[in-house]
Amino acid sequence: GGCDGSAAALDSDSDAGSPISTDPLNPCLDEYAARLGISAVPSTASAAYKALYCKYTHITAPNGKPIEIFGQQQLSSLQLYRARNILEHYLRSAAGTTYGYDKGEVANSMANNGAKLDMPNGAHEQPGAGRSLEGQELFWAEMPVEGSAWYMTNDYDHRDAGFEEILHLVHDAGIGIDIEGVWIEELQDEGSLTQEYLASVIDAYYGLWGPHPDEGGMWGIYAAKTRSEIFERDIMGWNVVNQFFSPYLTWMVMLDPELEGSFTMTFRESSPYTWKSQYITHATLLGGRSSNLQGNARDNRLGPNAGENTLDGMAGHDTVVFQGNCSEYTFSFDEIEGDVITIEDSVALREGITHIENIEELSFAD
Repeated sequence: GGCDGSAAALDSDSDAGSPISTDPLNPCLDEYAARLGISAVPSTASAAYKALYCKYTHITAPNGKPIEIFGQQQLSSLQLYRARNILEHYLRSAAGTTYGYDKGEVANSMANNGAKLDMPNGAHEQPGAGRSLEGQELFWAEMPVEGSAWYMTNDYDHRDAGFEEILHLVHDAGIGIDIEGVWIEELQDEGSLTQEYLASVIDAYYGLWGPHPDEGGMWGIYAAKTRSEIFERDIMGWNVVNQFFSPYLTWMVMLDPELEGSFTMTFRESSPYTWKSQYITHATLLGGRSSNLQGNARDNRLGPNAGENTLDGMAGHDTVVFQGNCSEYTFSFDEIEGDVITIEDSVALREGITHIENIEELSFAD
């Protein structure tokens, strides 16, 4: 049993391809590039981009034009993947909101304005760091990946600037122009107070400052550092965010392959990183380390890696997503543990052994 898609069916019976090896023709691309939609810089890019950058991805606006992301050598495919998904998150229409129910025109404006995100090596103002060309810059040191040590320990020396800098890109190229395509004068200044204020609200809204010891967000510059504080102390900011953005992150988060132990998407006071992870909806383990993944009260999609994992959906209607066809897995039900189902992949180095709890559905490639 087990190939009908329902995890519950096993009780009575007892998003992407596999990672590939680094391409010797494109040594800049790592083993996850193909799975995550990261490629070499295309031939259509300028000579300057082809000389300084070696990784690329993009999203396509409704008008068919690209919004491009370029990465230098030090950037991982996971960092570009996360950047692309934050951008898509901002541009995804948010049903039921006052202004965000159709963001197609924002995306079209960005594409028409040639919006680009440049992701250079190193850190901002660091000697020897890479440099941006035409795009909004987001450095390697500003882009932690979920599940990495930076992310799990809330390392503010490597502050997560992804939400901020990508919002600046959306604001500059998609929102900060009037209907005739003329720049709003206030936004011509690099130190735009409007932009920095909105970025501060967004960072607090998605939990980035929740574990910081200072009062307020952005090292105390902004009054609030959590959603409840935004509502209590900055109702204008609360209203702006909720009228345009989605409250949860709904892309498939790919967790750092160096993750060991457990990653939870349920808020726990004892695990400060969960100020951020509580807003994640879907997540997949990568690599071969035996790790555990725990969902939350929403309908989660969870993915195992090549190790031995326990995936617990918690509440909600949860799905475990496997890369292969159902016939490539064996299923067993642990009568002693009660509700634990074990699924073993017959393909080596793909998904290993997966124990599932509180899972309502299984999804396979077929």
